[in-house]
Amino acid sequence: MTQQHDYDFNFKEEFKIYQQIGTNASCQTYHDWRNHILTKYHSCNCTKNTLDNFYYYLNRELNSVKTSKDIWSNCIFPFVAIFLSVTMTFIFSIVGSINTYNNAINSIYDLEYMQQYGETYKSILNAFDQNLTSAMRFYAVGAFFSIMIGIFVFTLLSISTQHSNQKYYFYCDYMKIIEELLKSKNLLSTAAGESVNGYIKKAVDQRMERDNA
Repeated sequence: MTQQHDYDFNFKEEFKIYQQIGTNASCQTYHDWRNHILTKYHSCNCTKNTLDNFYYYLNRELNSVKTSKDIWSNCIFPFVAIFLSVTMTFIFSIVGSINTYNNAINSIYDLEYMQQYGETYKSILNAFDQNLTSAMRFYAVGAFFSIMIGIFVFTLLSISTQHSNQKYYFYCDYMKIIEELLKSKNLLSTAAGESVNGYIKKAVDQRMERDNA
């Protein structure tokens, strides 16, 4: 085992190999990746105790990743709700400004008043136009930035959630392979124990036969 990584497990390298399964990499299939891990831990002659500790180490990392995965996943729906609420507020504000402008124009529309106070009427209309333009610009810019920020944050959340899911499944698959190794170690130990017990029993039987002869 190297001193740089616990149990000779370099997460970055192993995770990179896992992500490249099916591409033009060393592991074309999941079976190739599984054999890569089996060969790695068979060749280093790991004891059953070491593999057992490694299994629980992976389980600890898996729980940490699961917590992170749940946090990112649970953030998506509240964010979408907030994003829609803010965006719709800006959109309805734009519609409200237009309705307010139309109502104001209709309330002062009087042909006789226009003929008598032409310049004053024009100045009032210009004031309404300026207010409408200012409101439209403000709400339009607000809606634009809220949409841009929403797209950015949603993309960030999606990427983070996807990455956490990949890490979660990586640890799950890795633990299954280590579990296979542990089972094979148990089988070998059992077989070795049975062989020794059989040899001892045979030796005892032979001695008893000699004593009885």
